[in-house]
Amino acid sequence: MNLITLAAIVTSTFTAPVDTLTGADFDLPIELSEKELFSLEDHGVIYAPWLLELPEYVNETLLEDMVDFARKFKGTRYRAGGKTPGGFDCSGFTGYVFKKFGMTIGASSSIQAKQGKPIDVAELRPGDLLFFSRGSKSNRVGHVGMVTEVDSITGRARFIHATTRNGITESSYPSDPYYRARFITARRIL
Repeated sequence: MNLITLAAIVTSTFTAPVDTLTGADFDLPIELSEKELFSLEDHGVIYAPWLLELPEYVNETLLEDMVDFARKFKGTRYRAGGKTPGGFDCSGFTGYVFKKFGMTIGASSSIQAKQGKPIDVAELRPGDLLFFSRGSKSNRVGHVGMVTEVDSITGRARFIHATTRNGITESSYPSDPYYRARFITARRIL
């Protein structure tokens, strides 16, 4: 079993937002298996990806697992406000996938669009989130999908998301003019 040394353990309960924690909030190294790495609840913490520097092979494996898991739901019906395999809306679906891997993200696409860090579309990789408006003339986030693959030559990305018409499906960006006209931002949670 591969072990990763995480050079920090939480030593107290926090009331401050996770992103305000500093080195003084941690002490003593702990060892975690790859599966345990994102389940730190026993140690009193919420997963905060910006606090961890993970070896690239861990990220690649995790991202592949997330994509494989998300694709298992292709064809699942759309349901407004849905957050379970009985029916998903767009943010319910991305939230469900991330939660399976121990990461809690916001309940709506507009909240998720403020999490993680903004990235340029040229930097897209699987697991990144793409945010779109509901209309081509709006700049308000109303839809989210998770990148599943990126063509290294063309830069075209495929993303999985919940649509009202087809349920969980994969689409292309920026080659699909519908999504190109509605694109707002891309964010990296992981």
